[in-house]
Amino acid sequence: MGQQEGLTASNVNWTQAVNARDDLWQQVFENPPQWWDWRQLKASGNLSENHPDFQHKTTEAKVWLDSFFRPHWVPERLAEMEALRQSPWVVATKADSQTLKWRQLFNQPSNWVDFRSLKQSSQLDLAHPDFVQEADGTELWINDECKPEWVTRDLEKADLADMPPWRIARDAETQVWHSVIQEPDKWIDFRAAKIKGKAAQLHPDFVQRWSGQLIWLESPQLPRWVPAALQAAGENDEWPWLLPDID
Repeated sequence: MGQQEGLTASNVNWTQAVNARDDLWQQVFENPPQWWDWRQLKASGNLSENHPDFQHKTTEAKVWLDSFFRPHWVPERLAEMEALRQSPWVVATKADSQTLKWRQLFNQPSNWVDFRSLKQSSQLDLAHPDFVQEADGTELWINDECKPEWVTRDLEKADLADMPPWRIARDAETQVWHSVIQEPDKWIDFRAAKIKGKAAQLHPDFVQRWSGQLIWLESPQLPRWVPAALQAAGENDEWPWLLPDID
């Protein structure tokens, strides 16, 4: 399937798009040592068919041979250069592929989910990837032997930051409590009703108004931060949660 490179008919300046692709392909042929050639890894099945065929080593600019925007002259130029029997481009290896993925983890952290804490708490199998890119499912393991040497140092530095750059994967109950705190308009708060005897003591403390999901503060899996977070949220001028309609 030909790559359309994220463009649709409604948002494309066709002349600009064609010229941009033409300029990139010119660079591929004019400065080949600056470009990774991913074709062998794609042909061997080590990379997805949707992976670019050439990619700039520094800017990460990408071009595809089957792209709608590929200039008509590219196949002829490609054949001429390959007739020399020695590729002028940097033929990418599996190690190059891993290096690129790790660079993307640090350069585009909001696109990645960090599963390390769930693995460390045995909520996920150790074989589960440590990081997953949400958009395309790209996976990374810290114990990968192809991992670049600088990754360990940069991970340690990132982990020492007040706010980790990646989104932390959470178990199901933790996700629910984050919703209670961050999306209070979706939850009905029965705590006061239980204290006043208008709801049974076994009644859930919060009920999701649309899905009916139930959650209790006495759950053995209650995250340690929840009581303080509930107290802080309840100190606002307006009570953030919905109250039950109980006479």
